[in-house]
Amino acid sequence: MSVAQVPNTSERSGILLCLVGPAGVGKTTISQRLIAESRGSLAKSVSVTSRKMRSGEVDGESYHFVSRADFEKRVAEGLFFEWEEVHGNLYGTLRATLDEAVKQGRDLVLDIDIRGALNLRRHYQRDLVTVFVLPPSGEILRERILGRGSLGEGELERRLETAKYEYARISELRAGPGSHEYLVVNEQLAEAVSASQAILDAERRRFHRFSKALVLRVCGPGGALGKLP
Repeated sequence: MSVAQVPNTSERSGILLCLVGPAGVGKTTISQRLIAESRGSLAKSVSVTSRKMRSGEVDGESYHFVSRADFEKRVAEGLFFEWEEVHGNLYGTLRATLDEAVKQGRDLVLDIDIRGALNLRRHYQRDLVTVFVLPPSGEILRERILGRGSLGEGELERRLETAKYEYARISELRAGPGSHEYLVVNEQLAEAVSASQAILDAERRRFHRFSKALVLRVCGPGGALGKLP
């Protein structure tokens, strides 16, 4: 069954594909490759932000850009699933973005930190698929972080300390057999993308995601299996 043949919309519930890992490990690149190769079957979860739009960004694609007053109004109304302030700007994920995707059978990819993943797991356990994206070694992670641009020693150490914290918290997401957590080591990008795609393809075929109507149509008395001699 090709990507286009995977039952969608009313046929199954949507998936929240959550890529978790330290800065510099390649989460954003992997998610971009998955979206580019999905032929429209996978989209980025677009967050809301109060910061100004930068050159090359598109409203509704990069972020939903709103004023700080509008953002704070939505916070007061309880519309955000989660939100935070970073360097004086507000960022958040609307509850409706996640709920509607799951209900409508649309798959979203989220690039969030370990705290966000833990929060998602508490509220969307059946719909969440978590992929831990890790580097082959700490030294390679350091090299990749340095390769992203000019960083002071303090900023480098802060990011490495954050990575250590995330590694320690990963064990909290290990639910044992039957859970929806996976590990991908990003040593070669193409292999990491392929592994992530295989995980998504398999999760799309989990029995509990399919609608009762589809199961009855295939397996019921009037369905394909019901007509077997």
